[in-house]
Amino acid sequence: NTASNNTGIGVGSLFSTTIGSNNTAAGYSSLYTNNTGDNNTSLGNASLYSNTIGSGNVAVGYLALYGSITGDGNTALGYSAGYSGAKPNTSGSRNTFLGYQTSVSAENIINSTAIGNGAQVTESNQIVIGNSAISTTLLKGRVLIETTTNPNSARLMVNGLIETTDGIQFSDGS
Repeated sequence: NTASNNTGIGVGSLFSTTIGSNNTAAGYSSLYTNNTGDNNTSLGNASLYSNTIGSGNVAVGYLALYGSITGDGNTALGYSAGYSGAKPNTSGSRNTFLGYQTSVSAENIINSTAIGNGAQVTESNQIVIGNSAISTTLLKGRVLIETTTNPNSARLMVNGLIETTDGIQFSDGS
């Protein structure tokens, strides 16, 4: 066993760690199957339970990132965040899950963010706010959409009807 600088609090926390270093696990069976993963933080019963070699993950909450096995750099905050049961985030990396049962719809999703109760990302490089029950999303302040150094190259893609109020002008003058 060459593991070093690990802290485990709770029955079964860091149970399988033999090589991994600089891990912190608090809660029953947190980081349970971790073997070589380094620099993980797992707070909550069975959080990061299935991790074996993933490193740099942060899971806070019961079952947070439970199914993550090899993913690196994931962050999950909330009950079952990053784990829906049907499709766990087994190998995805650099994802953020904020909220109750936020999840992915497929394995190996990279660089995506799910925010809010039941929000589910469906592909890499995607941000999802809320679930299908959300009726209104309010964004305060200026919202910049795909901006670059050239303001004429900004894009907005809309699937469905656009409803406007008086005073809104489009770049084509209509």
